[in-house]
Formats: sequence, C-alpha cells, structure tokens
Amino acid sequence: MAEPREDAPKGASTRLRTALDFLVGSELDAPEGEPRPEALPGVFSFMRERWSQDAGGEGGAKEGTFARYRRLRKAYEAEKERQVGNFRVYESIAQASRLSKEFLALLFSACLIATFGLFASSTATIIGAMLIAPLMMPILGFALGSIWGDTRLLWRSIGTLGAGTAMVLVVSALLAAIVPGVEVTPEMAARTNPSLYDLLVAVGSGLIGAYAFVNPRISPSIAGVAIAVALMPPLCTVGIGIGLGDASVASGATLLYLSNLIGISLAASFIFWRLRVHPYSADEKDVGSRAKRNVTVSTVLMVVIALPLAWFMKEAFDLRQHHAAVRAAVVEELGDATVLSLDVQPAEAGHRVSAVLVVDAATSPGAVAELRERITAEFPDGVELSLVTMRSEAASALRLASAAGAGKD
Repeated sequence: MAEPREDAPKGASTRLRTALDFLVGSELDAPEGEPRPEALPGVFSFMRERWSQDAGGEGGAKEGTFARYRRLRKAYEAEKERQVGNFRVYESIAQASRLSKEFLALLFSACLIATFGLFASSTATIIGAMLIAPLMMPILGFALGSIWGDTRLLWRSIGTLGAGTAMVLVVSALLAAIVPGVEVTPEMAARTNPSLYDLLVAVGSGLIGAYAFVNPRISPSIAGVAIAVALMPPLCTVGIGIGLGDASVASGATLLYLSNLIGISLAASFIFWRLRVHPYSADEKDVGSRAKRNVTVSTVLMVVIALPLAWFMKEAFDLRQHHAAVRAAVVEELGDATVLSLDVQPAEAGHRVSAVLVVDAATSPGAVAELRERITAEFPDGVELSLVTMRSEAASALRLASAAGAGKD
C-alpha cells in the first residue's frame, strides 16, 4: 500500500483544527511565539550605541568619562525595566486574547445576565454583566498587535472577538425568541438611538483600558468594566432585536456596537503607541508608521460611523425641541391644563403627536381648536395629531374608578 504523501492537501477537519489551534493560541508554546527578555540589547552594545549618539553628554564637554558611563548605565537599567514591563503587558494581553474555555464561560454568563437585565430593564443587573464581561481583552490584543507588529496576535484577537460576538448574538437572539412576553424596554431603546456622545464614551473607555494595562498602579478590572459598558449592552440588544424580528432595534444597536469597537481600538492603539509599548529592537519609524496607519484607518471609519450618529443626535435634539414647544403651547393656550401624556415621534409624513390633557370646565372649544392650530404650525413638514381632552370632573371619576378596580383585584 502506498504511503500518503507528506505534501498532500489537508482535509477540512485538519484545517478546522489548525484554525482552532490558532485561536486558542497553542502555537504560543513555541520558542518564537512570545517575546523574551533576551531580546534586550546587551549593556555594552547599548552603551556603545548611546555613547556614539550622545557625544558630549548632558553636561557637554565638562562631563567626564565615568560620569557619562554612570548616566548611560542608569539609562540602560531604565530601558531594560521598561522593556520587561512591555513584555509582561504583551504576554498578559496575548494570553487573555485566546479563545479559551474561561473566555467563553465568562462571556456566556455575562450574556445571560445582560440579556435578562435588558428584558427586565434593570440597570443594576446590566451593571453586573459588565463586571464579568471579557470583551476588553481581544480589542486590546488587536490594538497591541497592530503597534507591536505581531500579525498573529492581531488576527487571533479578531478571531476571538468575532467568535465571542457570534456567541452573544446567538444566545441573546434565542432567549428573545423563546422567552414569552419580551418587549422593547427603555434599557433596550436607549441602545437603539446612538449619538456622538456614545462614541466619546467609547474613546474614553479605550484610553483608560489601555492605560490601565500599561500602568501597574491602576487595576485592569476598572478598565474592563469601562469597556464592557460600551460593548455588552448594545451587543445583547442586537441579538434581542434579531430574536424579536425588529430590524430597527437590531440596526440601531449594531451601529452603536460598531462605533464603540472602532472608538475603543483607536484609543487603545494611540495609548500603546505614545507609551512606546513595543520591542526595543523595533524601528521607531516603523512603529510610528504602523501606528499612524492604524490611527488613520480608524479615524476614517470613525468619521463614516459619526455621520449616522450625528443624524441620530440631531433627530433626538429635534424631538426634544418639538416636545418642549408642544408643552409650552399647551400652557399658553389652555392655562392650567394638566398633561397626562405627551408623545412626539417621527412618522412617514413628518411627525406624530399624541397628547391627553385634563382641562377645567371653563375651557372653551375655541381654545382647544387654537391649540390644534398652534401644534400643527409647529410642524411644517406635516403632523399626525391625536389630541384628547378630558374635563377635570371626568378625569377625577376615571381615577376613582381605576382605584376601585385596583382595590377589588
């Protein structure tokens, strides 16, 4: 029987196993997989390089040979300490960026908590999910890989983030489809109309997240919560929108999630670049060009994302302005009328205004008609107006009837 050739094409199972090994980072066990402190320059080569670059020293011609030696030796120790710290940052982020069972377990638990918190519109429950969500690490891995020049770390982080995102979407969508009585809650709605403020929150989260890992005096868990704030709730909202078949919820939350991803990665890349988190042997010009390229691409993507965010922000501002104008018109035209409910929403033909008012017996039909004209004039692009007025006596009777019915229940 002929033996199989060593260069035979790999089967699908072999390719899948290779891809999974790449995501979990099993090849990091190889000697070349991780940066080693041995990559630091020797003390004599370091001092010889600096000696030739620093002719005359800080003290000029007055600085003696031994004084310059002591100064350069201190500079070497400081550089060595910085590089060892960089290696530790690299190793911790590279390890945590793997698609491990710990990562999946934490993400699955955070997804369950966040999804049920969104169902119940419970802010405290959603915060609990943020405390354990591990999505920070693959994003920092992507940012560090782009600055460090490690394409394996960069692509592994992308794969881990993609797999984690897919799992959260599947779990939250299934829960939304299976659990009865799920409706869009205020916590969900808050993630469907992103604005430029959300993008600024993402940038701030990325800045503190990356800085916390570089600075050992800051707890990385604090940064993890900050980044999870910008990622877990909108991602679960996307899955819920898919499960409910609500395209507006899914699309709005998707825009928020993508804008947060771009903002966080841009900010983290900037921090790693400015704090020189890269190997000593790396060319500063190459590192700078990689960082500038990454920042440029991220900035372009941020501008593209910012356009719809600015539109959402303008729409929300206009709705608030219209809401305030309608309420002011009610006060001016009907005096002491009580506003039971007032809702202003965009519609196919302009806006839709629904209001329920309680007026006293002295209010004339003419005043109500003038209010209708005033509200209609507020919306030159058209308005669907639903204005319900109730006499104070009828409103009191209705409240008493409602209270009596509640007491019987």
